[in-house]
Amino acid sequence: MVEIARMPEAPAEDALHQHPHPKFDASDSVVIYTTLVRGVADVAVVPVADLIAATS
Repeated sequence: MVEIARMPEAPAEDALHQHPHPKFDASDSVVIYTTLVRGVADVAVVPVADLIAATS
């Protein structure tokens, strides 16, 4: 099993809906998801080739 996205625990005062919601791009070449970077919501991109290599 390869973990694609992990959403750290959001601060209690953060009212935003915080889940990674991974999705493939239109060409199925990357997975795009939301994450927290230093406590700020951001977008992450993982090449599908990297995921395939990690499961081979």
